[in-house]
Amino acid sequence: MSDIRSLSKRIRGIGSMFSEWAVCVGAMALTVSLSFFLPRMIIPGIVLIIAWQLSSYFCSPNHRDYLRCVRIAPIVTRSLFITAFIMIIALVYSRVVPAEANKINPEIPYITSLILYPVTTIVAAVFYSKYNLRPCRQCKLVLGVSAINNIHSDLFVSNARGQIILLGWLSAATSIIDWTYYLIYYSNSSFSSSDKYFFLAVPLIIYILSLLYLRRQFNALADELTTAAHLNSDVEQLSNTLRFIIIREDSLLVTERAQDNVSKNLCLDTPAIVKLPITVPVTDEKASEEFARISGVKDFTLRPLYSNKALNGVSDVYHYAAILDDTKSLPKSWHMGNNWMTIPQIDLTMKARVMSGDMSEEIYLVYTITMAWKTYDRRGFRLYPIKNYLPTFRLRDLKNWDVDYNDRHWLKVARFNQDVRFFRLKRYIRNLFGKS
Repeated sequence: MSDIRSLSKRIRGIGSMFSEWAVCVGAMALTVSLSFFLPRMIIPGIVLIIAWQLSSYFCSPNHRDYLRCVRIAPIVTRSLFITAFIMIIALVYSRVVPAEANKINPEIPYITSLILYPVTTIVAAVFYSKYNLRPCRQCKLVLGVSAINNIHSDLFVSNARGQIILLGWLSAATSIIDWTYYLIYYSNSSFSSSDKYFFLAVPLIIYILSLLYLRRQFNALADELTTAAHLNSDVEQLSNTLRFIIIREDSLLVTERAQDNVSKNLCLDTPAIVKLPITVPVTDEKASEEFARISGVKDFTLRPLYSNKALNGVSDVYHYAAILDDTKSLPKSWHMGNNWMTIPQIDLTMKARVMSGDMSEEIYLVYTITMAWKTYDRRGFRLYPIKNYLPTFRLRDLKNWDVDYNDRHWLKVARFNQDVRFFRLKRYIRNLFGKS
């Protein structure tokens, strides 16, 4: 059942890209269509409303259990906003300049495709060249680094790149067709059936053909994922992973461990890692028993941190903090080493990329979420009136911090808070466009 659920999530993640294309590119086609039936004075407002709705609809959720980056939506949203402002400027210019006002035929609709598709072509090209098309920061923070470094994320990235290229080429083709017809054959005296064909029917036909093409492509990809899952459906051989970061006083225990990265043979990681069959339920009590078994320690406090998907996309990784009682000495049976590192030393190893990816993620999440929770409220406003004041961070206090590390909202607070320049203005704009 776990394999089936994971397969369903993977197919939903890939399939959501088709839904995003259908809605966003469909919004562009809708914009072009509405311009033929509504007065030209209100078309810019309609375009702004559509862009606003898209921006709100595709705002990334705080929690999700499958990879679902939004790639096409920001391109289309920005294109619609830019198009609306160009329309407004054009309308104002035509009103201010009498010579231009005389050229306007009120019987002719606003030809939106002449603006929208060239703008989309440019925005798609800039987006493709400027942004690194890897799983976005939001996916990394929500799903965890290890959950996206797998074949599924590679499939997603390759298809996301293909969608952006397709959007750019289709927009460029539509722009060339419409502008060529406009410059050579279009007449401002009347609006003929051929005008409607090139300025209305051509964008709609290209949109429908793109839906048929992508639907077929994603169906084939879903079949490939299903076949691969059936070929690797031996659930009994899969296992969940329990990772424990061991804390004593204000130090963290690390050990050298081999890693797959060929550029570095060894990395620093926690010595306490347990594998459990995927059929065994993982509870806090079970995790406590497993840590006591492998460490031989009885006096400790187990603090659940968070969980995410393993590299195989099926099993889970559960992250815990085991805080040892520093008033008592370690047992004679202690065999996990004594390489304890303080916070400054940990910071240096992370900057030097010596720490393993999983442990770097654990430390980063614990520190960032804790400092955000101790400094700001959930809206991003400071809990203390002193600007730039930072509370203390001590590893020994982890067991007392009443914060949920699975609540990735605090990562957003850490990036966007009252100490950010123009915070109130930016917050108002975000609330206005549904991105609170």
